[in-house]
Amino acid sequence: MISQVTVTFNFDPDEETPVSNLTCFIDGIEKKKKTTRSTKTKEIVLEDEALVTLEPTKIQLNNKAVADMGIVYGERVIIKYEKIEKTKKYFPVIGSDTSMGEEGSGNKITKTNSVAYKGKANTILAEYGTEFSVEPYKEGVWKLVSKNAPVKKVISYQEIENQAEDLDFTIITDAEEEIEIGEMPFKL
Repeated sequence: MISQVTVTFNFDPDEETPVSNLTCFIDGIEKKKKTTRSTKTKEIVLEDEALVTLEPTKIQLNNKAVADMGIVYGERVIIKYEKIEKTKKYFPVIGSDTSMGEEGSGNKITKTNSVAYKGKANTILAEYGTEFSVEPYKEGVWKLVSKNAPVKKVISYQEIENQAEDLDFTIITDAEEEIEIGEMPFKL
């Protein structure tokens, strides 16, 4: 049967310092070693360049990207696509849900600076590359600039015609000559 429990610790309520040197005695015998809460903060190393890397199920931001963008653990992150003026082309941008005006959307950033990014969204971003530098675009929104854009294969017209012949298709072009299209069987 326990007759006496004594707990001692250091704490200064005026300075609101954390509890330190916690010691527990049961019947006069120390049961735990003295513990001290560490006041050291983990040193964060910032890289030379802010990078975002696309992985199969997530995007990984380096420390500099997180610091530059001002994103903190638990905040939601969104990737959207902005249209380049006078073209039909788009480019990816990244930012927090609040800076994009879509509070509650997106996925949360983890303590390891990653954000879940799966499925179709991942596939679409992969069309722009897998490694991106981060450049300011608008307030709180950052442009993702591809460092390794996929190389698009240029196919000659002759290669297209050969593929069409293999599939028994007729190619229609904007050429001056008229090409007649025959019947196409269709079944449901």
